[in-house]
This record gives sequence, structure tokens and C-alpha cells, in this order.
Amino acid sequence: MQEVGLLFTRYSDIYGRIVGLLTGGGFSHVSVSPNPDSGVFYSFNIKGFAEEHPLARSPRKRLAGSLLLLLEVDAGSHERLGRAIDRYLEDRTRFSYSRIGFVSCVAGIPLRRRHARFCSQFVAEVLKEAGIAKGTVSPELCLPAQLADPECFRFAISESRENWVETALVERDASASFHSKGRGRAARQPGEAGARREGQEDAR
Repeated sequence: MQEVGLLFTRYSDIYGRIVGLLTGGGFSHVSVSPNPDSGVFYSFNIKGFAEEHPLARSPRKRLAGSLLLLLEVDAGSHERLGRAIDRYLEDRTRFSYSRIGFVSCVAGIPLRRRHARFCSQFVAEVLKEAGIAKGTVSPELCLPAQLADPECFRFAISESRENWVETALVERDASASFHSKGRGRAARQPGEAGARREGQEDAR
């Protein structure tokens, strides 16, 4: 068995708050990773189809309260998911983010555009194509929070990590601070200052 990650996040900008409010659950965005340990996730955002690195930096607009679901999948499903994502990567410049897709999801009107997706439409689509997710909601109508709702989608969850992004960023920053201080202390070896003073006195 292998793990796949679904990352749910919240954003504080006006559009993010509207998405969170209208979709329920407060989540503004969802992304998927065939290798969550790598920290690389895939989804649609305002830039189009994107490779996202949520642990690389902490955007000011991102709110606390992320959720990482780790799913158990077999090797065949994992391989199919990778192929589905690869197809988007190969033609990534042709894809765009679909605000109309978001509106259609909220309105309950199925809409599939060839080269445009709302984030949860994409995630639900590749999960279903890989045979990982089964549910009563079609990808065209899927909202972010519904992917975390067992009544809408079913898959084997091995672990749920609340505040995964925030915890990882804090741990990373704390580790960087520790190592930075360590380098500062190691830069001056014991006795180095005394030896330098003795050398200066000899020079006189």
C-alpha cells in the first residue's frame, strides 16, 4: 500500500473567504499529492494548473486550520493517479483556473470545461480516474469540503493531520533558528579569542 495526500487549506482574502463560506467547512482550496512526504501538491489556483509547495513559504493570506488526509491506495491506483496528473503537467500552459466552475458547483449545475477547472473539480476527477475515490458527488459538482466528507466521497484514510502546514512551518523555522545559532557558536572555537590576543601582543 502507498499513501496519497489531500491538503485542505483556508485563505483570508475576500475570494478565499467567499469560497470557504459558500462551500461549507471553511476550506478555500484543496490539492493532491501522490507523494505527500515530498511536500509537492497539485491543483488549480488563480495561476492555472500549478505545482504547489505549501511548506516552502507561509503566504500572508493563508489562515491556520489546514487539514492533511493521508489515503491508503494500492500500487495500481497510485500509478494511475500519477499518470492522470502527468497529463496535466504535459499541457499545463493550456489550463486555467475556473471561477465559473466554482459558481457552477455552488449552484449545483454540472459544468465541464475542456481546459479549465476549479481546484476540487480537478482533485475529484483524478481521484476517481485512479479508482481511489467513490462517491455520490460528480467531479463537476465537487466542492473542497466535500472531499473530506465521508457521505460524499469514500476512501481509506490512514491518518488525518490537522494544522499540518502550520505545524511543519513552525518546526522548520525553529530548526533553522537553532542551526543558525549553532553555526554562530561554532564559528569561534574555544581558546581562539585568547590566541588572537596573544598574537596581537607579540606583534607589538
